[in-house]
Amino acid sequence: MKQLNLWEENRHDMIFEHENQIATYRDVLYQQNEQITYAEYCEPKKGRFLYGIEWEDFVDIRNKDLKKLTYDQLLIFLKNIKVDRKTKLMSFLKKRNIVFGTGLWDWWDRYAS
Repeated sequence: MKQLNLWEENRHDMIFEHENQIATYRDVLYQQNEQITYAEYCEPKKGRFLYGIEWEDFVDIRNKDLKKLTYDQLLIFLKNIKVDRKTKLMSFLKKRNIVFGTGLWDWWDRYAS
């Protein structure tokens, strides 16, 4: 019997990454299990307000709701947008009647010092 590898079909692509004296910013598209997620991350630098919290502003799309849209098509679409990617992605999905979830999540590292 073949062993199931749950990470076999997962993908992770960096779309944008920037760092300045205030924070590190990353925009990522990734696929895990039954969904694709586009996420914009912001992590304040040590010594800055809210240091130790990583913010994730995301859009989740279940694979079953993609219709004929593919991960690669979403990746190309997002790479061609320079500003306001999340808003443009949500508009793109709405025009195609693709169901998605969205939200803002923060990860608090209580041990950051």
